[in-house]
This record gives sequence, structure tokens and C-alpha cells, in this order.
Amino acid sequence: ADVAMDEILDCDEEDAEEEDAAVQESSQLPAVRILSREDLKGVKLTDVVLPLPGFDVVYPPYLKATYEELSQSLLGLSLTDFSECTMVRLSGSYR
Repeated sequence: ADVAMDEILDCDEEDAEEEDAAVQESSQLPAVRILSREDLKGVKLTDVVLPLPGFDVVYPPYLKATYEELSQSLLGLSLTDFSECTMVRLSGSYR
């Protein structure tokens, strides 16, 4: 059973598209909001997340300067560099 090369390529392209869609869907970040002092009364510590650097995260205003400083000193990158990178998608995450 001979298989034409274009059939193999079509199959590979379909697999790649499905994989890309699955990765994109699984990489959706959760909706977050910055807590006020009033909010703290009803929140468990296990519900609090902090951002890992990336272009798609929300930095708490009171920590943004600290994130910028640490990103510069530890990684040699500014927070802006994460959104300007064209080689790799650096969206960030929450922990």
C-alpha cells in the first residue's frame, strides 16, 4: 500500500493544528483580580495567587516595581521584554 507524500503531510498538518489548539486552550490563564483590604476578610490564603512573569498576567500595583527589579537582576529582562519576545510566547502564569 503506497501512501503519497502529500497525504502524509496533510495528516501531519492536521495533527499539528489539533495539538496547537489543545495547547492554546490549556494555557488559558484564570481570571484574577487584585484584592483590596476589604476583600481580605473573606479570602482563604489558598485562594491567593501571585503572577509568574509574562505578558498575559496582572501584576499587583504594590509589587510591580519588585517584579521589575527581580526580573532585571535575575533574568536580565524587563517585564516589557516578555511582551516583545517574538521567538517564544511568554504569557506567564499564576502560582
